[in-house]
Amino acid sequence: MDALDHRGPDGSGRALDGPTALGHQRFVTTPEARFGSMPMPADGLYLTADARIDNRDELCRALPVDTDGVVTDADLIRAAYERWGRDCPKRLVGAFAFALWDADAERLFCARDHAGIRPFYYANCSDAFVFGSELSAVWNHDAVAPTVDETAVGEYLVGLPLDPTRTFAEGVARLPPGHSLAVSEDGVSVERYWQPDPSRTLESRSVTEYVAGFRERFERAVRCRQRSPDDRKLGAAVSGGLDSSAIACTADRSRDAPLPTVSLRFGDVPASDESAYFEAVYDHGEFDPTIVDVTDRTSPMASVDELLSRVGAPFAAPNLYLHRELHRAAAERGVTVFLDGYGGDQVVSHGFERFPALARALRLRELTAVADDYAARHDQSTWRVLLDRAALPLVPARARELWHRATGESDPVARRSAVLDPAFAARTGLRDRIRGERQSGAVTARERHAESVASGFEPQTFEALDAVAASFGVQPRYPFYDRRLLEYCLALPRGVILRDGRTRWILRQAMDGTLPPAVRDRGTKADLSRAFEYGLRTRDENRLRRTLVGAGPLPDALDETALRDAVDRFGDCTEQDILANLWRPAMLRSWREQW
Repeated sequence: MDALDHRGPDGSGRALDGPTALGHQRFVTTPEARFGSMPMPADGLYLTADARIDNRDELCRALPVDTDGVVTDADLIRAAYERWGRDCPKRLVGAFAFALWDADAERLFCARDHAGIRPFYYANCSDAFVFGSELSAVWNHDAVAPTVDETAVGEYLVGLPLDPTRTFAEGVARLPPGHSLAVSEDGVSVERYWQPDPSRTLESRSVTEYVAGFRERFERAVRCRQRSPDDRKLGAAVSGGLDSSAIACTADRSRDAPLPTVSLRFGDVPASDESAYFEAVYDHGEFDPTIVDVTDRTSPMASVDELLSRVGAPFAAPNLYLHRELHRAAAERGVTVFLDGYGGDQVVSHGFERFPALARALRLRELTAVADDYAARHDQSTWRVLLDRAALPLVPARARELWHRATGESDPVARRSAVLDPAFAARTGLRDRIRGERQSGAVTARERHAESVASGFEPQTFEALDAVAASFGVQPRYPFYDRRLLEYCLALPRGVILRDGRTRWILRQAMDGTLPPAVRDRGTKADLSRAFEYGLRTRDENRLRRTLVGAGPLPDALDETALRDAVDRFGDCTEQDILANLWRPAMLRSWREQW
């Protein structure tokens, strides 16, 4: 509980029952939450939860709850468990991680939402089962004696997503998204209750009906995530991109007062700056904006020790420092609930998976027509589009491997990292895991779409964002990851996602009249990697060098000579892969010092 104290600005609670001790750090972010008390029991059910339930009306009709009084989200979770048992997470729509002690059954039941928006870590020790919302809360418990997981370290350094159950602490696991867990005298059992279903398709409708269906679900997703107490301020991120702008403009239409927003400016890096687009959003609606010039204020390594301490592990997202600035600025404005556009690319999709799917199905006339439209809109040749978007994704992994061997690049580890120690790579079996990761079973466009939504990077990113936001007393919410919207997008015909040469067509159509045309019709996206590299070079180069070559022994996963060469190449502006050869090793080194 002490390790999670920063997550409980509104108090805390504890409960003991037999072999079970539950704690709860209280953060009131919904209107009903201030009337609830966790983890105190109701009908022998002790509950601690970090949860926002969105299908409240549906559940209130289906469950025996007293709707004449205040029904909290915790009440709905308890009632759902009493009615449906281990199937209850299937009926819950929202963002949640919870643990419920059933005193009569002597069973602890836990669940994590479909996308992993709320974190859940645990350790199954010889004499205790320990869980928490942050990694540090679990490994700091007396019953847990974690060591560094070398497999996780290797996967991180070569840019693989971690196994969905693995953390950097051997002995501490994560509950994967869409899974539940039960602990009893019989042991610990984990079950999947939800996963993306690429076989589901919508019945044939008109294009107008598809757009209307998307708009209805998107507006509901934004509306649900605006649910907050009257005395807590709601805000939103506005980058100028399609996703965050769509959320902010949709929320703005339902409000009487201007919506507080935060935008990031990159004044010294034009390739990363979207000021013209977020200014167009602000001219279009009623907003109360805060604009932070990142290049004047911070850099990737300026807050890295703080970020590593909060996340508890090396993080895959190099732009986490930008999210820190968003949450810091939101907190300074008094914002508690913060709408974020993360997830639009994955959930709606750009539609590029349509190209290889059409090629595989030999629908060549349709493929050529789609490529013609895309090429014309993006000033490319049709043959270039067909090669890059349709042909290359279909090249078998075995053929790629033979090509790499023929060109002298046969080592998959070396292709991903020039600084990994060869003995470490061999000891941890990293080559085989890289080869296995390339074997995708996805064939159809929907299968490829579902695969991107369920990527192992998504829950890791949510966990990092959650930990950083919590340190500022802010709760981020992600409308695009509403389960109902996600399932609808997966079931859509591919022709309404990539259409008339325009990616994400259905979102653009649904936002007609809501977004300013300059944002709705934009076909470009800022390159944040340019700002990342600019910050490393102008502010962080000395810190980066000290971290990698001037601070004592390196973790044995890294090759010291190769790392020095990479640092020298960075100084000469010839390093080709800054993330793999410099950034991730620096994160690992800094984290190991904290560990």
